[in-house]
Parts: sequence; C-alpha cells; structure tokens
Amino acid sequence: MIKSIQLQNILNKKTKRHVIFQSLLLIFIIILTGELIACEKPSSISDASDVVIQYLEALKNNDNTTLQLLNNEDSDIITDSEVTLGVISLTIDKVEVSDNRTQRIKEQYTGSDLAKSYGWSDNYIHDNLIAVYAEYTVDYDNTKVPYDEGKITQYFYLVRTNSNSPWRIWASSYDISD
Repeated sequence: MIKSIQLQNILNKKTKRHVIFQSLLLIFIIILTGELIACEKPSSISDASDVVIQYLEALKNNDNTTLQLLNNEDSDIITDSEVTLGVISLTIDKVEVSDNRTQRIKEQYTGSDLAKSYGWSDNYIHDNLIAVYAEYTVDYDNTKVPYDEGKITQYFYLVRTNSNSPWRIWASSYDISD
C-alpha cells in the first residue's frame, strides 16, 4: 500500500512537471511570436537614405546585381547586367531626405494622369513616395562610358509598396533647384 501511494506521488510529480514544462514552452512561443511581429517594423524615412547609400556603394563597386535589387521594377535607371558602369572611384559626400523635393514631387503626382497610369492613388503617393538628395564625387573611365563626372548632385525618388515594404529607387534627376 505504501509503495502504491509513493508510485502515485511520483506520477503526480511527473505530471505536474510535464504541465509546467508545457506552460513554459507556450509562454516562450507567445513571447517569441510577439518579438517577431515587433521586428516587422515599417520602413522608415532613414531607410530611404540607406537605399541611396547602398545604391551609390554598388555603383562604386560596379555591382549591377545590387543596383537591380535596389531599383523598383518601373525604374528609369538603367542597370543592365551587361552594361559596364566604368566607375574608377566614387566618394559619397552627403545623402539625406529632401523634405522640399518630397513635397514638390507629391504635389506634382497627386491626381496626375501619370500617377494613375502607375495605379497610384493620392493616399499611396502621400505615404509611399519620397525624395532623397545625394552629393557625391565620381570618376568614370571615359573610354567605357560617357557619363558626367566630378561633383554630382542628384535627387533619387523612391517608392515602396506599403509602409512594411522596402524603399526602391523609382527615378532620379540631376536638377538641383529646390
């Protein structure tokens, strides 16, 4: 009889341990899921600047593959993997979001036929279009490419699908008037 009671106590302890283990495992899974959801943050304005920096670094390294990844599918920037970029050197001086140019491009595209042709609503333009200003110095091998070189000032226009997707370069311009 004593052995039977001891056996029941041991089984009860094992059952309690098993329930405690399952409870701790469930708590761990809930916390991990919460952390993963929290890490899925919207792409921020600084991410847009980072994309332009990555683009210029890829240009510096003649890395067509990365350039293609950073461009939006509708991009007007040529990144044919067969094209030689001919960059000898490139130094980034300044990259920052341009609030003035962003406001101007949003006003220009809001309600426009061009925006409609891309399927962009006014809300989409307001939330997912940004202008980034870049100053850099570049030296090209002019036997390979006929690009302007020296001190370059350029605006990059970036778009994203939604606030959780990465920024991609859609267009650029060398017009520096604000």
